[in-house]
Amino acid sequence: MRNKKPVKVLIVGDNPQRADIAKEKKPLLSHKTIKVSNGEEALQVASKQPPFDLLITDIMTPEINGVGFAEQFTKLYPKTNVLYIIY
Repeated sequence: MRNKKPVKVLIVGDNPQRADIAKEKKPLLSHKTIKVSNGEEALQVASKQPPFDLLITDIMTPEINGVGFAEQFTKLYPKTNVLYIIY
């Protein structure tokens, strides 16, 4: 079995219990997860730690909503896949 680099995931959501969504898939996917609670914080993290392979964002986040944040994020990192969720 080859060692693949872990998938880097940024999760944006203001509900910490639900933000653990990626932990449920850990056995299926080797990944490094960074969780933040809003779009402002996510943009700060993303600017310091690019690139991310996947962005999972709640549509209803404080400060910048998830859609607005994802639009800004994908302008900076167009190769990152985005998954919108509602929790």
